[in-house]
Amino acid sequence: MTQVQLATACIFVDVDFQGIKEKLEKDLPSCQMHDICHKRSPSEKPIVKFFDLSTKNKIMMRLLHLIHPSRLFHSMWQQCIPKAIEICKDDPGSSGTLTVDKVHDFLWTPAYRKWQRMWERILGGEISLQEVHERFDKFRSDPKTLETEVGVVVACFSDEEDIVTAVRQRIVQIKHYHKLRECEGAATAILEFQEAMDLEGNFELLRDFCSQVHFI
Repeated sequence: MTQVQLATACIFVDVDFQGIKEKLEKDLPSCQMHDICHKRSPSEKPIVKFFDLSTKNKIMMRLLHLIHPSRLFHSMWQQCIPKAIEICKDDPGSSGTLTVDKVHDFLWTPAYRKWQRMWERILGGEISLQEVHERFDKFRSDPKTLETEVGVVVACFSDEEDIVTAVRQRIVQIKHYHKLRECEGAATAILEFQEAMDLEGNFELLRDFCSQVHFI
């Protein structure tokens, strides 16, 4: 049995990959075709059987390949780990180890659904500005990573019509929100300086701006 540890912060989870690692170490070109794929007619797509994965786990692996660069997904995956550990502890036959099926059910499924629903809210314009701040503030100084997030969304929502345009529009709006927050910071600094130096003048416009942005 091959076990691999998934880590997040100081939490480690043992996962039994059920021989997948050993198969990855095989010399694939030396294998025969019927050992890799199910027999299919010429008009049908081949179905890989090499890893002996269930249909649901094949879908998980395919989507994990697309989504793994996403920092937002990583965050949601990490949030699901403690609950998965608790469920595993309550299973007398688990010995503290997650199978691939349990990774699918207790880690992948809740994390992916959370990530998917978040982007559905973003694309539908239903996400709160508070959540935008919590989720996307980390990308203000890291535009390359934000572009990676965009690529992941486009790949995972590829069946949606005009997905590239829709995502780009929402990202532009998120960047505008960040600019607004930066302006709020500058205005607040000016007001603090005005109060500290007891400066005279009309600063009501700045106060109104700060109060409106803070209300948002």
